[in-house]
Amino acid sequence: MEKNGNEIETDLLPRLDRLPWSSWHWKVWFILAGGMFLEGLVLSIGGSTLSTVEKLFSLTSSEAVALTPIFLVGEMLGGILLGAMADIRGRKQLFIITMAIIAFGSLLSAASVDYIMLAASRAIAGFGIGGELGSAITALEEFSPSKNRGFSVGTGNGVMFDFGTFIAGFVSFFAIAYLPLSYGWRIAFLTAVVLAVFIFIARLDLPESIRYLLRKGKVDEAELLVIGIEKK
Repeated sequence: MEKNGNEIETDLLPRLDRLPWSSWHWKVWFILAGGMFLEGLVLSIGGSTLSTVEKLFSLTSSEAVALTPIFLVGEMLGGILLGAMADIRGRKQLFIITMAIIAFGSLLSAASVDYIMLAASRAIAGFGIGGELGSAITALEEFSPSKNRGFSVGTGNGVMFDFGTFIAGFVSFFAIAYLPLSYGWRIAFLTAVVLAVFIFIARLDLPESIRYLLRKGKVDEAELLVIGIEKK
């Protein structure tokens, strides 16, 4: 390891890139890519339950249609603000915080008693989802060996999002078709809460991004992490 001005030269990143794809990488992939699955699930449940919510809350067409843009505005703000925070505070802290925000927003959605509460809760959930790209997906890219990075990020982002939207259709169908209309849509939103809690707990066990640690000068901590991964 050498220091050149403010830069730290080390062999840790090449060692990380040379590692074969292992069960450890699969574990990280499932836990981090789960956020993109959740994005597809949360976004699509909002659309799948829209007609039911519109009827129960006596919404106008404009109010109902506005719920999706409200979610997306929250997502854009989350991508900007939480993404920037991930560079400052670290990937791990932020990909845990984003999951807590998604769970909270989805819980509020399930408990909504009027349009204002539902719209606000969708914006909160969207805000958390937006932060996933700057924290979880970035961490996934940084943990992946160079020869597997395209596969890891491509499937962890696009494929898992699409799979989430696919599952959301089934969840919404069974919740609305086989449960009383008054709370079936709420159960659909609660499935997102349960999943978010599981992902939140799983992420507590993940390490910080090695690239982030090196940028912050925490070389010894990064060295220990790389040694641990190499032994997996």
